[in-house]
Parts: sequence; structure tokens; C-alpha cells
Amino acid sequence: MRHDRIRAFYEENRQGLYTYALSLTGRSAAAEDAVHTVICKLLQRLVLPRSLKPYAYRCVRNAVVDDWRKDESRQESILDLEHLAAHDAAINHYSDIENMLSLVGHEEREVIILKAIDGLTFQEIANVCRTSINTVASRYRRGLEKLKGMLQEELQ
Repeated sequence: MRHDRIRAFYEENRQGLYTYALSLTGRSAAAEDAVHTVICKLLQRLVLPRSLKPYAYRCVRNAVVDDWRKDESRQESILDLEHLAAHDAAINHYSDIENMLSLVGHEEREVIILKAIDGLTFQEIANVCRTSINTVASRYRRGLEKLKGMLQEELQ
């Protein structure tokens, strides 16, 4: 039963977990490793957390931070453009979004991806990042303002 819950969770959330890990690591292999680490941790737990999604995202973040401590060289791509392109012909738009996201601060980018792409609530993001909900909301608002400014510059 526990394994079935983990399997169902993984099938439903694997792309979001991978995209989040990729946004943090910038390397697909490192992102896959982080997601793998999280699923292994879930399988080893005797009792699963009530809310798997925020717990798994926090574990992804922790796995990435652990990896950063071991290897400081990183940066390949923020979004999983291959996956997005397979589902949408607007690959150029995703590439533009990726470029703009790479220009906002790391903390703002993380919150924007968790909120806009992965669909987490501010409270869930606060739990993942281990910070207050007000800080998360500020980072989100600040990041969106930066992106809006960049778009306005491009349109002029």
C-alpha cells in the first residue's frame, strides 16, 4: 500500500520534481539524481508524511544543496525544454522564458518555478524553502516585477 502510494505520487509528480531539480542544478543528470534520491528516501521511510508533495520538493532542494556542497560547477538549463517542446510547439517562448528566469535572482527564480510551473501554494513553498510565507510572497512578487520589467524593455 505504501509503495503504491509512492508509485502513484511519482507518476503524478515526476515531471514537476525533475523540472524543479533542473531549475536548481542546471544539469539534467544532477536533476535526475536528486529525484532518484528523494524517491529512494520515500521508499525507505516506514511512515510517509501526510503531504507528500511539499515534503518531496523539500527533499529535492536538500539533495541539490548537498550536491552543491560537493561540486560547485553547474549550469546547463533552467527548464526542461525538450519535454516542454514535445508538448508544445512554442519552444522559442520557453527559451525566452528560460533566458529571463536566468536573469532574476536565484531565490526569486526558485519561488516562481515552484508556484507558476509546479503549482505549489505559498505555504507549501515556505515549507520547502524553510522560510516564512511572507518571504516567499515577496520573492514571488519581486521576481514577477523583474520579469515584467524585462518584458516591457523587450517590447520597446
